[in-house]
Amino acid sequence: MIPEVPREFASYAPQLVTLLVLAVASQRLRPPAAIGMEYRRGEGD
Repeated sequence: MIPEVPREFASYAPQLVTLLVLAVASQRLRPPAAIGMEYRRGEGD
């Protein structure tokens, strides 16, 4: 049996999911210089 979801939470769920995805993506797509590594073209991920 699935418990009932409060209406307030259901209305904010898409925004919360979007923020979570953007937070994860921003950490993975950080340029090398922002984490203290020297950038050399063609090297690394």
